Amino acid sequence: MNGVCGSAEAAMALMTSMKKHVSQLLELNHEIIGDVKRLRETCRDDSMDEMEYFVQSCVTQMGQLLPEVKRALQRLESYAAFIENMEAGILSQGGQKLQGVTLGKVRRTKQIWKQTDDGYVYDSPEELGKKLDIRQGKTGLGGSCGICSCENIIRISGTEISEGTVFQQAYQEGLCDPQGGTNAEERQQILAKYNIVSYQADQTMEQVKIAITEGRIVNLSVDARKLYGEKGLFVKPHSVIVTSVRTDEKGNLMALTICDSNAYALGDTGAKTYSVEEIENALIKQRKMLVTQVLR
Repeated sequence: MNGVCGSAEAAMALMTSMKKHVSQLLELNHEIIGDVKRLRETCRDDSMDEMEYFVQSCVTQMGQLLPEVKRALQRLESYAAFIENMEAGILSQGGQKLQGVTLGKVRRTKQIWKQTDDGYVYDSPEELGKKLDIRQGKTGLGGSCGICSCENIIRISGTEISEGTVFQQAYQEGLCDPQGGTNAEERQQILAKYNIVSYQADQTMEQVKIAITEGRIVNLSVDARKLYGEKGLFVKPHSVIVTSVRTDEKGNLMALTICDSNAYALGDTGAKTYSVEEIENALIKQRKMLVTQVLR
């Protein structure tokens, strides 16, 4: 079964990796304990140079290991989502209704595929879009698209909130810059403040389709110039959320429905549909997307 990690083999590889890192941590811990014992035996009032060398050695060793542990933890978050998908056993095939039931603590989506003239659309994006914020910068912020993306995800989860409230909390905790600018990791932490679990993943259309049809929300990082068809030499990073996908009658992904917090300024609604090609062209490939827990 394919999931967030891609396969059961990937999940097993993760477990092997984690065992390796834990083993390294334990080994390092034993080394530090041994160094401390030796230091106690030799330490004198005039041995500060040795103390400094010892401390620096510990810092260096931990500094070399921590990035690996951090990467393993990021993979572990994806693994948790993978296990959630397996337990839920959600099948998102065209036209099939997904029942809103609970399996243990795993929430299943209550949304359904709806037939259109040329295929299927997931959920009711136009109705949802009316409830979301498409006027970023109301509080004078110049780069609050990520803040508004979080605001809209929080709204979808069932909590009424404003751009200003999300910004104030995020800014006070160092999770955005003075103009509301954020990155994926900061948005992930902002959502966690509202008890919304999310993980980072590569920005691929297949993963977007899987996530949306499981009742999740996807936060993409795009180049606004390309998304809006503007000309320009420089990338203009922008954060939007995907609320729905559209397929043809055979289930092939054809389009994505976006809620753009800048939509009002563009004369659009909170549910604008873009073709797969338009979205793929606008993606900032080196950045990650956020995928939330099941919210609807």
